[in-house]
Amino acid sequence: MATYIWNIKEQYKQKRANLWSRGDRAVFGGGYVGDPAALVNVIQSFNISSLGNAADFGNLAKSRADNGAYGNTTRGLFCGGKIPGSPDKDNDIEYIQIATLGNAAAFGDMTVSKRGCGGGFGSDTRGMPSVGGYEEPNRSDIIDYVTMSTLGNATDFGDLTEARSASSTFSSPTRGVACAGHTSPARTDTMDYVTIASTGDATDFGDLQNATEHPSGAGSDTRGVSAGGKTPSLINVIDYITIASTGDASDFGDLTAAKYGPNDANSGSISRGIFGGGNAGSETNVIEYITIASTGNAADFGDLLGITVNSGGCSNSHGGLLLGLEGIQRPSVAYFPGSGRALFMNGSFSKEYQMIHIPTLGNSSDFGDGTTTQTSNFGCASITRGINAGDQPGATTIEYVEFQSLGNAADFGDLTAGRVTAGSFSSTTRGVFGGGEPSTDVIDYITIATVGNATDFGDISSSRQTLGGLSSSTRGVFGGGSPRIVTMEYVTIASTGDFTDFGDRTVAAEIFNGGSSSTRGIFAGGYGGSPAAILNIIDYITIASTGDSTDFGDLTEARQETTGVSNRIRGVWGAGGAPSNVNTMDYVTIASTGDAADFGDLQATAAQIGSCSDSHGGLQ
Repeated sequence: MATYIWNIKEQYKQKRANLWSRGDRAVFGGGYVGDPAALVNVIQSFNISSLGNAADFGNLAKSRADNGAYGNTTRGLFCGGKIPGSPDKDNDIEYIQIATLGNAAAFGDMTVSKRGCGGGFGSDTRGMPSVGGYEEPNRSDIIDYVTMSTLGNATDFGDLTEARSASSTFSSPTRGVACAGHTSPARTDTMDYVTIASTGDATDFGDLQNATEHPSGAGSDTRGVSAGGKTPSLINVIDYITIASTGDASDFGDLTAAKYGPNDANSGSISRGIFGGGNAGSETNVIEYITIASTGNAADFGDLLGITVNSGGCSNSHGGLLLGLEGIQRPSVAYFPGSGRALFMNGSFSKEYQMIHIPTLGNSSDFGDGTTTQTSNFGCASITRGINAGDQPGATTIEYVEFQSLGNAADFGDLTAGRVTAGSFSSTTRGVFGGGEPSTDVIDYITIATVGNATDFGDISSSRQTLGGLSSSTRGVFGGGSPRIVTMEYVTIASTGDFTDFGDRTVAAEIFNGGSSSTRGIFAGGYGGSPAAILNIIDYITIASTGDSTDFGDLTEARQETTGVSNRIRGVWGAGGAPSNVNTMDYVTIASTGDAADFGDLQATAAQIGSCSDSHGGLQ
C-alpha cells in the first residue's frame, strides 16, 4: 500500500507534458585537468532546465578523478577514483546537499578501493555510487550500495556479469543498468541490469552498438542513454534502450564531437540528458544535452568552469527518482490548514526543512530551507504559520514559513536575547519561548500572525536550558531541563507573568521534547535518571489539571535531543542521539498508553532539531 499522498490528476498532467520534476540541479565533482593530467577537487553545478555555463559549488575533500557518483533528491555522493599519491586509488565516499552550496563531507567507505568506478544508479532511498571499477591489477565486478538518508559504509549488493571498469550507468525507479566498459584485456558492449530494491548479481540486458569504455549515461524513468566512448577510436554515437525491457540498444543520434570520458548528470526533470567535458582528441569544457524522450543529435548547453575529463556527475532529478518516491509524502494541491502538516527544521548545522503528514505513516520529504544553517533551534506554530527560533552560537534569529507553501523561510524578527535549546509552545495566536543556553530564566513571546521582535513574558522558576514544552489552547507547560530536574511549570498563554508549579516528571531529565492533544501532554526521551543515561521513557500529564506525570510507555530506542510534533490524535518524535544521531521517527496515539511504533525516516540523521505542526494541542 502506498504511504504517500498524491494529487494523481496533477501528476498525470505534468508527466504527460514532461514537466514533472523533483529538482533541477546537476553537479560534477573532480576530474582530470591538463596535460600531463592533474587531479582537481572542484565541484561545479548548473540548472538542467536552462542553458548556460556551470557555476562553482564547493570542493571535494580530496582531489580525485575516474570516481563514481550518485544523487537522490537531497544528496549527491562521490566515491573512489584516482587520487594523488601511492596507492593512487581510494575507497572514500563523500556527500553534499545538492540543493545548497558548500564543500563535501565524509559519508563512509566503499567495500574496496578502486578507480574507474563507472557512474552510479539507484532510487531515492538506495544508491549504488560504485559499479565495477579497477582495483589494480584486476578489474572489479563489485556493486556497492548505501542507504542515502544515513551515513556509513557501503554494503556489497552483488556482482556484474563480468568484471569491468569505466561503464556508463542510468536507472529507472526499479532498475539500474550498467553499459559497456573495459574488461581485461578488451572493451565490452555488454549491458547488465539489477533490481534496485533487492540485492543480488546482475543479469544480462543486451548489447550496445559498440564495445567501448568511458561512455556517459543518462536516463528518464523509462529510457536509458549511453553516449560516446573509446573503442579504441573515439566515437560520437548515442545509444538508447527501454529500461523496463531487455534487448540490444538502438541508435539515438550523435554527440557534437567524438569523445570519451564526458561527465554525465542524469535528468528526468524535463527529460534531458547532460554530458560535460571529456576528451575529443584534446580535453574540452563543452556541455551538451539531448531530450531523452526523442531521438536526435546533441546540442550545445554551455561550458564547464574549466576543461575536465572523467569527473563524477549526479543530479537530483534523474529517472531513478522520477517515480521512485518510496515512502515519501508529497502534498496535495488542495492542502487544508490544520490537516496534519508538520515540519522538522534545521538541526545538526543544516538549513533543511523536512515535512511529514502526521495522519499518514512514511518518510519525510523536502519543504525548503531556513535562512541560515542552524542547530539547537526551537519551534512553534499557528494553524497557518510555522516559527523557528534560536541558533548557534546564541543568535537572536526568528524565522517563519507558511504551511500551505513549499519554500524557504523568511525573517520574522529577533528574540529578546540570543540563545539555543529553549523550550517552546504556542496557541492559535501566540508563541512562547522559555529558558535556553546560555542558561536563563527568561520567557519571550511573539504574536505569530505578525512579524516583529519578541517581547518579555515573565520568568520560569530557575535558570535552565534544554527543557521541553507542550500546550493546550489555553495553558503551556515546560518540563525538566539542565541542571536536570523533575519540575514541571505552567502558565496561561494569553496572559503574561511568571510560571507556576505543575508537578514532577517521572524522572529528572533534560534534552527531550513534548507533544500534545487539547487535553493530554506527552514528554519523550532525553537524558537523565540515576545513574544518568539516554532515556526511552514516555510520560504524560492532563494539561488542564496539575500533578505528577504518569508512565505512558517507551520509544522504539532510547535517545536524547529528539523533537516532537503532534495533532489531536498522534504524537511523532523524530531524530536525536542514541548516542549517534539517528533519522528515526516514532509515534504514539496520545489518548492511549503503550510503546511507540515506527513512523518512517527523516531524510538524514540529525539531533537538536526544531519542529512545529499545524494541528498541535494548542490549536484545538
